[in-house]
Amino acid sequence: MKRFFITLAVAISIVIAPTTAIAINANDVEYFAEQGFKLIKEKNYDAAFPLIIKAAEGGDCESQGTVGTMYYEGKGTGINYAKALSWWERAIKRGCGTMVKQYRDNLLRTRSFTLDGIKYLVNQDNTLTVISNDSYKSLKTVSIPKNVTYKDQVYTVISIGDNAFEGCSDLTSVIIPNSVTSIGRYAFDGCSGLTFVTIPNSVTSIGYSAFYQCKGLTNVTISNSVTSVGEWAFYETAWYSSLPDSLVYIGLVAYQYRGKMPSGTNISIKDGTKEIAGSAFQSRSDLTSVTIPNSVTTIGEDAFYHCDGLTNITIPNSVTSICDHAFECCDLMSINVESGNVKYDSRNNCNAIIETASNTLITGCKKTIIPNTVTSIGDRAFLSCSGMTSVAIPNSVTLIGRYAFCNCSNLTSVNIPNSVTSIGDGAFERCKSLTSVTIPNSVTSIGDRAFYQCSGLTSVTIPNSVRSIGKDAFPPNCKIIRE
Repeated sequence: MKRFFITLAVAISIVIAPTTAIAINANDVEYFAEQGFKLIKEKNYDAAFPLIIKAAEGGDCESQGTVGTMYYEGKGTGINYAKALSWWERAIKRGCGTMVKQYRDNLLRTRSFTLDGIKYLVNQDNTLTVISNDSYKSLKTVSIPKNVTYKDQVYTVISIGDNAFEGCSDLTSVIIPNSVTSIGRYAFDGCSGLTFVTIPNSVTSIGYSAFYQCKGLTNVTISNSVTSVGEWAFYETAWYSSLPDSLVYIGLVAYQYRGKMPSGTNISIKDGTKEIAGSAFQSRSDLTSVTIPNSVTTIGEDAFYHCDGLTNITIPNSVTSICDHAFECCDLMSINVESGNVKYDSRNNCNAIIETASNTLITGCKKTIIPNTVTSIGDRAFLSCSGMTSVAIPNSVTLIGRYAFCNCSNLTSVNIPNSVTSIGDGAFERCKSLTSVTIPNSVTSIGDRAFYQCSGLTSVTIPNSVRSIGKDAFPPNCKIIRE
């Protein structure tokens, strides 16, 4: 696969090196990168960006560099120099070529300065972000000013950038001004000497692993201004470790359920909560019910992943963002989106979550009845839904997404209507009870591993409309009959 950074006319050689990355399946990373770079070549940056950033988050070096360039040039997203710098730094750590370093060095040369020992990046709106500097390693105290005057220009400090003080183990105290709105990923990761921190009421977001492994951090003061907290933000801190077993709230975020959860636990998230953080209840099999108040706007990635005892969920009309895998691998029997929600619906009492604008079913369960207004079944919509034995796909559906029915181990038959044109990667992978499938002559592509490890599938007829069959699309013992 040939890829290009956006502003380059030549390909950049890549050496992949290990680093910390969000856990995304390697096959997914390759898919996101391949599709994203294809859209970039077509100059469809708006469609490319969400794919490229997923590949970047999964650790793909070239995608990380490209995300940085997209932020720098405002292609597919708004211009954000701080995020551009962060992604380029991550790409460099992964071993990317010299062109990425040239971009990084040029940005620092033209838009950064150091004053009173603190290094700043001048943002696109002439505000400041505190960025990393090797000299920080010797610092014991840091007092970040609210305003900075440099070359007769007055700037306001609005953010602490990704990795800004990472690994500054001698740092014992930091003063954050009441102008900062965001604290970036890994901003104070590994600052083991830091004993207390006050998050001012200007801060609305705290990034992934922001205070991770600040082992000496015993006192944290956070106001209700905080509406978004990344995973691992306070893990392995003395403060977090001292909290009682229960649901931990940080600001207006239901952050994590800490400690042992009693069997048959029912949780009512408190009113006023704005976000259920990523992995907040991940793998909590003893959670049997949860009540989400009509204040929550975001349900984070993996928030209820593998909550095996969770059988019913109601999404209030305040929710406008349900992130990837939020309810994946649950044992749900009932799903309902309250009427009046502007982003999602459960039309016709279908027991599913449908993205209204795109008519895409994004989360289903074993009692889902797919409405005939749905046009696509989203990625992982029914993944590991072991209670499903059959499914009726209406003839309004044109696309069956990646891993849509993967690991539905008791699914015995499926009727694919003559409206479907594409069957995604792994769509029915590991459906071991599936013994027959009819592929209509509307289908033009069958993705990688679409029916892989469907051990009960012994033969399948492929119509002549199919122009593309992916790698390992069918099990080795399956006889392929071409029309």
